[in-house]
Formats: sequence, C-alpha cells, structure tokens
Amino acid sequence: MDFAAVLPPLLLAPQPQHAVLDMCAAPGGKSLVLALQLLKGAPAQQPDQSSSAATGLTTGLLEHLALQEQLEAQHQPLQDQGCCQVQQEAEQEQEPQQQSDGEAAQQHAEPHAAGNPPAQQQLQEPASEAADAEGSRSSSDAGSDDAADAAAAGGAAAPGGHASGAQQPGRLVCNELDPVRRQRLGSTLAAYLPGSLRRRVRLTGHDAAKHWATYEAGMYDRVLLDAPCSAERLVVQQAVQSGGAVPASSWSRERCKQLAALQLKMLLGGLRALKPGGRLVYSTCSIAEAENDGVVCKALQQQGGEARVVPVDEWGLAGIGELTGGQRTQHGLLCLPDEQGWGPVYLAVLEQAM
Repeated sequence: MDFAAVLPPLLLAPQPQHAVLDMCAAPGGKSLVLALQLLKGAPAQQPDQSSSAATGLTTGLLEHLALQEQLEAQHQPLQDQGCCQVQQEAEQEQEPQQQSDGEAAQQHAEPHAAGNPPAQQQLQEPASEAADAEGSRSSSDAGSDDAADAAAAGGAAAPGGHASGAQQPGRLVCNELDPVRRQRLGSTLAAYLPGSLRRRVRLTGHDAAKHWATYEAGMYDRVLLDAPCSAERLVVQQAVQSGGAVPASSWSRERCKQLAALQLKMLLGGLRALKPGGRLVYSTCSIAEAENDGVVCKALQQQGGEARVVPVDEWGLAGIGELTGGQRTQHGLLCLPDEQGWGPVYLAVLEQAM
C-alpha cells in the first residue's frame, strides 16, 4: 500500500453523516481510510480489544495490506484484479426477505458472548448468488431493499434523495464480487476497525457493473470506483518474478478495450448511485488512456449533462499537482512512478448534477 492507494479516498472526502459506497473494495486499504473518515466527529468509544490496531493505519496494517496485494497478484487471475477491490460474505440476491441495516447494526452491537460470532463474522451477510441473480429480482423486492438502505442512510428520504429529520451517522458499503478477495477484505476490516465503527460498515458481493444503477440509484453521497484495469505495474512485476516475458493473456490492446468497456459500465452505475450533488472518484492503476480519460469521456457523453468533471484545482487538496508530481490530463490527473516512486495512478473526480 502506497500513497497512490490513499489518494482516492482522500479526494472523496466523505463527511461523518454520508452514505458511502466503495464499489471494488478489496484488499481493503481504501475502505479503511474511508471508514476512518466517517468516524470523524463521532463520540469516542473504546476500541474492540480483538483489534490489534483499531485506531488507525499503523505499520502493522500497512504490512498486512502489502501482503494481501502480493497474494492477490500471485494467485488471482489478472482479469479479476482491481487496483483495489466488513463482512466476509455478500448479500444473497434471491432471498425473499433480507435483513435490514438496522437489524444488522443491532446484531453487530451485541457483545462477544459465548456462542456469538467473532468480529469478522459480525460483519457477514448471506452468501452471494451468481451475478445473473441480480436480474431475477422483482421490482417490488428491489424497492423494499432501496427503502431499507434509505432508512439506514438517514431516515425517510425527502424529495431529491436527501434524508429528512435528525442527522444520522454515516455508513460505508464495501463491495467485492470475488468471494476469495471478499473474505480477505472482511478479515482486514474486522482486524483494524474499532467495534463502534464496524457496526456502520456492510459488505456486499454485487456485480458492480449491474447492481447499483438498477437497485440503489440516488442513494449515496460518495462513491469510490477503483476500477479493475490492465494494471501494467502488476503485469511487469509478475513477469519479473517468473523470469519471463509478459504473456499476451496478461496484457494486450484487446484486453484494454474489454476492460474499458467494463469500466464504463461500472462508472455509469456509480454515477447513477449518487444523490444529487454527490461526488464520485474514479481511479485506475493503468497508464492506458482508453481506461482513463477515455472512459470518463464516454461516461459524460452518455450521461447527457447529468454529471460534470471537477477540475483538479477544485479537488480540495491544496498543491496536489506538486505533491504528487502528477500530469494533468483532459479530465483528471495521472501520477507516474518515475516522478515519486509510487503509482501509477489515474484520478478523476465527478459530481452528479443537483
């Protein structure tokens, strides 16, 4: 985990009352930063004693995340890797009645008495079905789920998707489709989040290219999309470790095109998930323009003016260009490892129209 992994959640800048979605959350470093940002201003509570470093990004955490990234680079197929992708399993799309976020929070709050599950299992939800199960849900099922999520985000929703009544504490939804990566994500978050914050974090296993636009449109204040990409850095690392050339199955122009098409679907879904005025950060660890500015440009065209790109000067991080050594692109910023020794990372910030 390096500075490239910290930048996207910092740019997202969630507030303590926000509903936040991390669309491709594993291995968990960015989700931890988002969760700790949501904790700002919350009443101080005693961290769970089972957490070895519950209060922040310690050296142990950084080592843990670095190990997770190495494991994924070695054992996961490249097409399943996001630059980054607290419950161990995901929502079961075809269950007739799903547990509400309020009920989940009550369960998470129960002490670890005899017979109760450990911290990681407290973050679990029912096992995910195949991605095609998303389309089998009826509109009434989707509506009831949306209502439950709206209630968790802050009570009855007023026109425009904004909650009415007293301000509610924020929540974080961490999504990861791959079950192995999702299990690692759950382990990381359960180990490093204080118990008081765990109750505000939920893990799902949805297909990020399909679910959010269909079932949870207009429900989030902040969305992070650290999209699966060609990940040239990982490709080169794997080639060096294996002592051979980069295989065509790991990197090719055709694969870039395929990934760009997937990224576009995810980005459009993430924008649909935003409330009016909400912010989305799109990031990759690719240097391919087709996966970076190219995806953002196509999304803007298909949105028809419903979203805008936030200029780098309005990102809210003073001197970010000098800090990162990044090169400004048409829609964002590209940071290359020859400048700062970390990256590459591409960043773009978009906002949904009011």
